[in-house]
Amino acid sequence: MGKRWVYGGQRAQRETTSSKIPDNCDGILVTSACLESRTVVKSVIQILQDYVSIFSPLREGCATLEDELAALAKSGSRLIAVPTGVRGFVFVGWMRGPGDPDANDVVDCLRKALAEGKAFYQLSRIYPVLATSGFRAAEIRRGVTKAVTSYLTTIEDVDSSAKSRCTEERPFLINVSASVRHNGSCNSRDVEREASDAALAAAQTLGWHASVMPAASDAFLVINVCRTIVYYTMRNDDCKASYTASVLQ
Repeated sequence: MGKRWVYGGQRAQRETTSSKIPDNCDGILVTSACLESRTVVKSVIQILQDYVSIFSPLREGCATLEDELAALAKSGSRLIAVPTGVRGFVFVGWMRGPGDPDANDVVDCLRKALAEGKAFYQLSRIYPVLATSGFRAAEIRRGVTKAVTSYLTTIEDVDSSAKSRCTEERPFLINVSASVRHNGSCNSRDVEREASDAALAAAQTLGWHASVMPAASDAFLVINVCRTIVYYTMRNDDCKASYTASVLQ
């Protein structure tokens, strides 16, 4: 258990422990401007129900209020939340079954919603991380680094098939110039056009695999830098990991 402390006469639980992701579970790592885990979970479940049709309680064409409530209960029960041990970050997942999406399908739905200007953004390209606010840039960067490092290993331990498709990723939040930040006529797409070419050129020079997308705030871009993990088997033993020889500064 994590440490306890008293605030305002009430006892609270510090989020320093993590739980194991259940077997046969897919999901996404999420955070938000609010660091309270229950609020984060409530927010992401609403987002998944709104923008991922398979999780929508109305996808079956409910005819009555009772049907809607029953579908909502069924839909909500499919989603589970697992603490990561990193404050403000929660793993929200679903058990894999016939007709259920994998994490990439869910991310595709969220990316489509992002393109339509919805009020959240996808932070990670390879390993799905959903952030519901862009106003905690430094905290999001540190939290993602800790949580992804921990959970890539956890997911690989749970699902051996993940070993063939996982990559290690490091997100960079790039703060563009104040002149762009304070120009009300500039939106995130303008910022992306202005900074993308230079960022990608710099990454290419260093031999990085990079992609660029706007963050929720017009003042930030998200630069995804990925390093491939190569898996191999030696003498028919257990699968072992070998990282490519590149160092991210």
